[in-house]
Amino acid sequence: MTIERRGRIFDKLFVRYANGKKMDKYKKLLEYISSLGSAAVAFSGGVDSTLLLYAAKEALGEKAVAVTANAPLFPEKETAEAMEYSN
Repeated sequence: MTIERRGRIFDKLFVRYANGKKMDKYKKLLEYISSLGSAAVAFSGGVDSTLLLYAAKEALGEKAVAVTANAPLFPEKETAEAMEYSN
């Protein structure tokens, strides 16, 4: 899945659940992350870590960083996509 497509999917999800319970949970997540003051997110490029990184950046801005492993175990394409998205 390309980075652009992943971004469009998240945009649709936020609009779809903007007035529902899921948005309330997302707001609680933002509050919790904000209370940390800073965060390092283990970012694989998958859906779960992408959502968490998105929330961390929204809550903390420059005080949130993505950490991605670069090892032979991980496909180069996935590492490249994770690096592209996190920049």
